[in-house]
Amino acid sequence: MANQKIVSFLKVLEKYSCIPLVRQAIGQKPKKGESPNEAPEATPNDKPYEKEIRDYFDERRKNMKIMATTTTPMGQTVDWIPVESQGTIASPPPKPAPKSGDNVTFATPELAMDGAQKGPEGTVPVLRKNLDGLKFDEPLEKFLNKLHGTRRTGKQDSTLSAQAGGVHRYGSSQQAVTCYGGSGTLSYWNPAVQTNGDFSLLQTGMINTQQVEQTAEAGWQVFQALNGDTGSHLFTYYTTNGYASSGNNVGGYDTSVTGWVQVDGTVFPGTVFSPYSSREGSQYAMGIQYQLYQGNWWLAVNGTFIGYYPASLYAKNGTTANTLGDHATDIGWWGEVYDDQSEAGGRTTTDMGSGQFPSGGWQQSAYMNNLTYQSDAGGTQTAYNGANGIVQEDPDMYQIQGQWNSGTTWGSYAWVGGPGAG
Repeated sequence: MANQKIVSFLKVLEKYSCIPLVRQAIGQKPKKGESPNEAPEATPNDKPYEKEIRDYFDERRKNMKIMATTTTPMGQTVDWIPVESQGTIASPPPKPAPKSGDNVTFATPELAMDGAQKGPEGTVPVLRKNLDGLKFDEPLEKFLNKLHGTRRTGKQDSTLSAQAGGVHRYGSSQQAVTCYGGSGTLSYWNPAVQTNGDFSLLQTGMINTQQVEQTAEAGWQVFQALNGDTGSHLFTYYTTNGYASSGNNVGGYDTSVTGWVQVDGTVFPGTVFSPYSSREGSQYAMGIQYQLYQGNWWLAVNGTFIGYYPASLYAKNGTTANTLGDHATDIGWWGEVYDDQSEAGGRTTTDMGSGQFPSGGWQQSAYMNNLTYQSDAGGTQTAYNGANGIVQEDPDMYQIQGQWNSGTTWGSYAWVGGPGAG
């Protein structure tokens, strides 16, 4: 009877296009072809950092006031905590009006799907990381940090230096302008990644470089070494010190470190959406907006403000002046792949976006549209122009092609992606 219920459950979820996540979560092996990037099963000797990482997340859970634990329709485990347990909660900005462009629908977050269970009234969701899906082959500090290896920005004034590891490859745009937020739409795909250690993402970033590079970032990312699966997860990330280190109130992903304040009861960092876009098929998207409002960097997803980074995180010498806590000096919209193979002299076949170059266009290539930046503290949105900040150092692998202030319903937009070396 139990097996029949599981099979029926999976059939209901087929329309959501994320069956590999569900099968993994309930202990079934994926069907052939469902999870081509699944890493080989590791032996205990292959997991030198397992105790360090498990102990870290166990301790974080012990310090949470968990009122309920549920499983989402996509198989993820969510702990529910009282919103006020995070401290005094700030008031959000006025609700934004998202635009996704013609013929595009926002993908559905897992807690808005049929059958999704919520926690008690007054609680908010916090993802319990899928530790069983990790390889535990890197120390905690590296695990928490987005900057693995060398970031190749093509800019002589980059504050980031090379580290041991692979190379970050970009289809990137950036505008140098004083701003207080930005808004846009990212098409939602599930790119194939070659190895557990590669990642692929589309994102925005609010940046201040007046003292040291500081960021507030968000988008979607496939990163099995971080998430324990090959789904496309909403992520948030921040750094206060140029990616030099990670930790509580310093920087890191999602709720893996202290910093992020969760407010919404449906969309949370680490969640997955469905369906994915498909070539020659329906196109789905994710609306993303950051806004600096009353001393906090608020993030909106699909038109709802879900939480924030307190601006005080970015303060230097007791003040937010000349830091991201006061304003951004740059805004970027980009695709990024971390190439784990480059450390050994190879080049990854990991896809960016849909895995197609920008020339493929509609229903073939990934895009970012209706891109704006907030030009004043009052919320004014101005058309983004990333023409002077294009980075595509490996155009045979990944590219970006922008149309800034196009005069169409897509506003400022860009096609982005590529197949890597594949």
